[in-house]
Amino acid sequence: MKFNAEVVRGAWGRACGVVVATALLASCGGSQVEKFHASRVLAFGDEYSVLTAGGAGNGNKYTINSSASSPTGCTLNPIWIQFVGSAFGLVFDACGGPAQNKSWAQPLAKVAGVKAQIDAFQASPGVFTDTDIVTVMAGMNDIKAQYDAYKAAGFVGATDAYVAAVEQAGTDLGAQVVRLTDAGAKVIISTVPDLSFTPFAVAEQTAGQPGFLSTLTKRFNAKLRLKLDDVKGGGRSAGLVAADDLVQFMMTSPTNYGLTNITDAACQPASLPTSCTDLTLVAPINGVTPTAATWLWADALDLGPSGHAQIGSSAATRATSNPF
Repeated sequence: MKFNAEVVRGAWGRACGVVVATALLASCGGSQVEKFHASRVLAFGDEYSVLTAGGAGNGNKYTINSSASSPTGCTLNPIWIQFVGSAFGLVFDACGGPAQNKSWAQPLAKVAGVKAQIDAFQASPGVFTDTDIVTVMAGMNDIKAQYDAYKAAGFVGATDAYVAAVEQAGTDLGAQVVRLTDAGAKVIISTVPDLSFTPFAVAEQTAGQPGFLSTLTKRFNAKLRLKLDDVKGGGRSAGLVAADDLVQFMMTSPTNYGLTNITDAACQPASLPTSCTDLTLVAPINGVTPTAATWLWADALDLGPSGHAQIGSSAATRATSNPF
C-alpha cells in the first residue's frame, strides 16, 4: 500500500478519520498476518523527540516536565516517543532503560540535522534491524526559519522561495524515512502540527503573518506525505501519524480533551527550554490556572503533556497494529 498524498489525506484521512494515527490498517483495507514485536526503540528528530538524562531525573523533555524525583519523574508527563516505546515494553536510556533504546534527536534540529543524526547512529557503529521501531518527527525548525526569513524581508515580495524551501525539506525528510526502511527498520513518522496554532503565532498576530505559518506547514506535510510513496512496501514498512490533524482537533474542540487553554504557553519563559516543570508555570491567565494536563502548549512552539499524549497514543496504536 503506497502513501499517496491524496490517499492519506483523502480516502484514508476522511473515510477513516485520523486513520493513519489511530485506526487499525486492517479497517482500511490492510491486514496483519503476524504481530510485530520490537526489540529496540530509536528516535530521530527535533525538540519534540529530545529525551536526555536530567539531574532531577525528569528526562529534560521539551514540555512540562514532572517535578517528581528520579526515576519516577522521567516516566511522568511522557513525550510521544515514550508512548511508542512503552507499547513494546521498551524504556529509553534517559529514563533508566538499556543504552540501546536511545533518542538521537537534537534541539533546534532541522531536517538536515535528522540526516546527520542517522549518520551518527550508523557511525557509532549502529545497524538497523527488522525488529527496530524508529520514530521520526522534524520540520518545525525548517518551517520557522523560512517564516523568520520572510519576516526579515518585511513580509514583502514573492513567497515562492520560502514555500519551495519547506517543500524540499518535507521531501528530504521523507527520503530519510525511505533510507531507514531500506535499511530494515520499521518507522513511525509524524507530520508537523500546524505552527499557526502555537503561542508563537498568537504573538505574531499584531505585527506578523501567522497565516503564512499555516501555509508553510501544510506544504511541508504535503511533500512529506508524497515522498512516502517511495517507501518499499508502503504501510508494511512505515506508519504515518497525522499530528497536524490531531492538534487541529484539539484546537477545535478543546473541552473534549480536558483542555482549558489552547493559546498561551504554560511555562515561565525563564524556565525554558527543558527545565520547565509543574512547579515553574506562569500565573493564572484570565483566572485559569495552568496545569500540565489542561494547557495545550508548554512554550511558544512545543506541546504540553496532553498534546504529546494524543500524538503518542496514536503513534503507539499505529506501531502495534501496523502490518510490519
